[in-house]
Amino acid sequence: MKKVFSILMVAVVSTMAMASCGGGNAAGGSDYDTPSSVMVRFNNYLVKKQYAKAMDLLWNIEQASDADYEKTSKWYEKELEEKSGIKSFDILSETIAESGKKAKVEVRYTYGNGKVKERAHTLMKTENGWRVTLF
Repeated sequence: MKKVFSILMVAVVSTMAMASCGGGNAAGGSDYDTPSSVMVRFNNYLVKKQYAKAMDLLWNIEQASDADYEKTSKWYEKELEEKSGIKSFDILSETIAESGKKAKVEVRYTYGNGKVKERAHTLMKTENGWRVTLF
């Protein structure tokens, strides 16, 4: 009986693990993303200087022209270069509007130059999950 129970538990845990890894979209997200998890992914891309992947998490970026896409990517690169990159970041809070379509995520950044800044990011819920707005 113990063997049967153990085998069933392994099967259940394995099924849950596989289900949690499935899904996703082109930007690496899923319908189950939270605003905070998207901000973590967005900032990790910036830390790694993977600006194109970060751009894919921006709201309405798919409607931008190639020139605007490149300009935005270069802006992030220049801003972070001036601050010697992001050394670390911490999610401080997350607030989702009653509508469920808009959220605010407070983040504390520590830059490579030693400066620390807190910033509130606005995110919008789309059919592809939460996306970061530019302003």
